[in-house]
Amino acid sequence: KKESVILLQNRRGYHSYLECIDCLSVEMCERCSISLTYHKSIELLKCHYCGFTKTKPKVCSSCGSLRIIEKGAGTEKIEEEIIKIFPDARIKRLDSDSVTSKNQLQRILKNFYDGDIDILVGTQIISKGLDFPNVTLVGVVNADIGLLLPDFRSTEKTFQILTQVSGRSGRSEKIGEVLIQTNHSDYFIFDDVKNHDYKNFFERELRIRKELNYPPFGRIALLEVKSKNREEVEVRIKELYNFIKRVDSKNILELLPPVQPLFAKMNDYHRFHILVKISKQKDISGVYLNHILREAKSFGKKSFPSGVKYTIDIDAINLL
Repeated sequence: KKESVILLQNRRGYHSYLECIDCLSVEMCERCSISLTYHKSIELLKCHYCGFTKTKPKVCSSCGSLRIIEKGAGTEKIEEEIIKIFPDARIKRLDSDSVTSKNQLQRILKNFYDGDIDILVGTQIISKGLDFPNVTLVGVVNADIGLLLPDFRSTEKTFQILTQVSGRSGRSEKIGEVLIQTNHSDYFIFDDVKNHDYKNFFERELRIRKELNYPPFGRIALLEVKSKNREEVEVRIKELYNFIKRVDSKNILELLPPVQPLFAKMNDYHRFHILVKISKQKDISGVYLNHILREAKSFGKKSFPSGVKYTIDIDAINLL
């Protein structure tokens, strides 16, 4: 039909991770508690957080088994498969691995706009604020990825991405189509995206936030303590937790016990989090929470050794 196609896969690389069939271990970064992504173009396993790389192993690093399998498809893999299916199509990949400069990004987007590229495969770079009149098909590969993250904003972020990328299709007089791949098609978010029902999504999300005392009905503060010594940071985070409990004289904070986040180790630092929530009805101006956090900051400054780092993030956007 000589019309354009966008394929969104919000994962870079060729395979998301390598897993051993025998011991079920995954090839992990040596500096972070994050699985390494295989990049076929450079024949390396790479950590997308600290940049650590290593060659693709022939045997399992944990048990020595030869039975290593590749799992999860990134943009490289999607591009390769599309080339096999449509060998005559002009296909381009757009992600932070394939684009190294703003000029290169602009050039690819202009070529796609001008019709010199038939199928554009990419991460969420291609989902936002772009107007391509000839795009009549948008496909989303594995739309569940973002929903699996332990963050109260995960449904909101997924809804945003799916709505934004869906809006790229059929923007002119040509009729557009959107295909979303999911293992959870009965989940409410997909009906809201399908029906362009912002109001329904918004109202449901607000009800959930209100029940759980999350923004905009409550304030949250994420306290992170990290150190290269795991035992040290475990001791310090418990001290900080007990201190906050003591200084909460009004007993109106909702204080979640110390936990390791999803990415428990990053750049050689072991991380622990404390999440503090407080209803805006109980602390309208935020003065009480501010007082508690200042006390916590002062406690950390006096009590923690130099090797222990801590941060306080108000209304944190990322809980990972």
